[in-house]
Amino acid sequence: MVSTLDDSRRVTHASVYLVAANGRNLEVAEYVGSVPRPKIDFALDGPLLELLIQEQLITREQLDDNLKGLRYLDSLDAQAVRERTTAVIKVMEDIYAAVVIPFVSKNQIIGFLALNDDRLREPYATEELSLLHKVATQATISLENSLIYDKLRERDRLAALGEMSAGLAHEIRNPLGAIRGAAQLLPEEE
Repeated sequence: MVSTLDDSRRVTHASVYLVAANGRNLEVAEYVGSVPRPKIDFALDGPLLELLIQEQLITREQLDDNLKGLRYLDSLDAQAVRERTTAVIKVMEDIYAAVVIPFVSKNQIIGFLALNDDRLREPYATEELSLLHKVATQATISLENSLIYDKLRERDRLAALGEMSAGLAHEIRNPLGAIRGAAQLLPEEE
């Protein structure tokens, strides 16, 4: 996906983040352009992930507009929204993203696609964003299928290990039974 985007010449930075094996963060799986931040922590970077679940697509332009709209509001709610928005912008800067599109499975983020074309002030049109969202949906299906395949492979591996263990136990038990039988036939020494 990343190499195809790079070949299109519509990105200067692109990265794909996927959920790590530990399940506590997202790790960069592939990127082009500048080296992005290697991990997105579910706990520390919660505002980005919460906004992704809520909005299904985040643009830097949208975040900047939100901050401008909150500029003159002085309530505690407005301050909290400003802080969350600023935190999201910081993460987007760290991953060189103007657009972030999540891979959502069962209402949980299993990864995301981060894109930027820093040659343009507003790099992506609404139609392009819609198409990119469809690509992310297809990527989510592929990731889900891959996870299911991995689980099936692990199940088959464990089943084969169980069969091998049972066979090994049988092979050990047979000679031990013969030795025990032979030992019973030996006369007892006094």
